[in-house]
Amino acid sequence: MAGRAKLTLLLLLTACSPPEPASNRTLPPIPLGGIWHRVRSGEHVADLARRYHVPASDIAEINGLERAEALKAGQQIFVPGATAPGSRRPAKPAASLPSPAARRALPFLWPVRGGTVTSRFGRRGDAIHEGIDIAAPEGTAVLAGDDGTVIYSGSGVRGYGNLILMRHKDGFVTVYAHNRRNLVQEGASVSRGQVIAEVGHTGRASGDHLHFEVRRGDRPVDPLKHVRPTGPQQE
Repeated sequence: MAGRAKLTLLLLLTACSPPEPASNRTLPPIPLGGIWHRVRSGEHVADLARRYHVPASDIAEINGLERAEALKAGQQIFVPGATAPGSRRPAKPAASLPSPAARRALPFLWPVRGGTVTSRFGRRGDAIHEGIDIAAPEGTAVLAGDDGTVIYSGSGVRGYGNLILMRHKDGFVTVYAHNRRNLVQEGASVSRGQVIAEVGHTGRASGDHLHFEVRRGDRPVDPLKHVRPTGPQQE
């Protein structure tokens, strides 16, 4: 899904600080970590992706480019998550997930009243689908998965349309995208099961559905391992 780099950046930037009012927030153009690359004659985004082992879509998204666009010699391009050639990338500590017992004790609520899972978490073509898609009629209530704080409510992340991010205990964040409209504002304290949005198809969406993600910090995890369905049919 387009905009993944900006979504990850937003999660990183809000992980340790309280949310700012929506009127004061701007999405920074550069993520935490990466290098600047001075373009050589004839280079394309795909060349940088191969050189630095970074997805071309991330480079294009963060620099406002098209993947096939020819770059200008001398142009400075930011490559998110890259390290200088020849240097070793520091190993990332493995993210610890809650135990099965903890998941049973505190599952997230199913975020749509009804609905059908039309796309699951995992690889989809040459990309990773970082959540699940739940088809439901336009205007269907979208529910908060658990008590939490709204850390983003807006439409500034390309491809996601009207988007809500909520921070919960134990480092979890839930993501609700393509909403027809958002019903909560940044900084709001939200209760488990509260209606926070309406299903829609804003952003890059082919039909009415909720794109729902569960993340531990900025790392996506399979929502179906953390959410207890309450009646939806799954394809």
